[in-house]
Amino acid sequence: MTSLEKQREMYSYKKAKQRLVKIMFICIMFLGLTICLAPYTIEHYIMPHAIDKANASVNQLDASKIEENQKRIQETLKNLGEANYGEATSYDKNLSYDADTIRSVDRVPIDVKINQDYVIGKLYVPNVELNIAVLEGLTNQNLDVASGTMKPNQKMGEGNFAIAGHHMIDYNSLFTPVSRMKEYDEIYLSDKRYVYEYVTTKVSVVSENNGNVVDDVPGENLITLVTCSDPEGTARVVVKGKLLKKYKITEASEDVQNAILN
Repeated sequence: MTSLEKQREMYSYKKAKQRLVKIMFICIMFLGLTICLAPYTIEHYIMPHAIDKANASVNQLDASKIEENQKRIQETLKNLGEANYGEATSYDKNLSYDADTIRSVDRVPIDVKINQDYVIGKLYVPNVELNIAVLEGLTNQNLDVASGTMKPNQKMGEGNFAIAGHHMIDYNSLFTPVSRMKEYDEIYLSDKRYVYEYVTTKVSVVSENNGNVVDDVPGENLITLVTCSDPEGTARVVVKGKLLKKYKITEASEDVQNAILN
């Protein structure tokens, strides 16, 4: 091999080595970037998509199915009598109303699903783009994917209808939009047969031990929405609203009908 050929071979070797180093550097950088962005991608894209997909499944339920759910639930609660509803898991694991059993959540399974046998309606707050299923019972299974009722034997449009949901890292996931609500925001609660229209009267932050916010107020028909003030659950955001009117879903605006039915 001549001296020139040796030089060419050495030059080719150096170039190949340089390319290999560059490829390795790019791979390491890509891997590092992927690791750094993984939590953000999961929290802001993958989980919200899974939650939205699960809530979209409620659109196929009609008013008759929801009414059937309500009747079955009422009969179950009637059979419980004066039992401690917080311990109702031995009778029906979904009909528990004990807030102490609820854990904070930062992530939910990507295959999360709604138990359609406990869907009793939908909640829509247009000003903060909240559109979520309402399930009977304050359980981790319900709150991982939707919102849940905080008391047994509630009736829409009567007493103080209390609903709770999780505050997540993502701006729009689950009940996080409740923390952005303001006085006079419109609230629509529906069983797909009727719409119960409320207006927000008060937004406050209270201690996690302030459970009386869900108590009925004699002579008033209210709605109470409760979520954590942050993902860690250090306090509670409480939104109060008063009932303005009740009307058939067919009499609702196109926007409200689309939000509740589609």
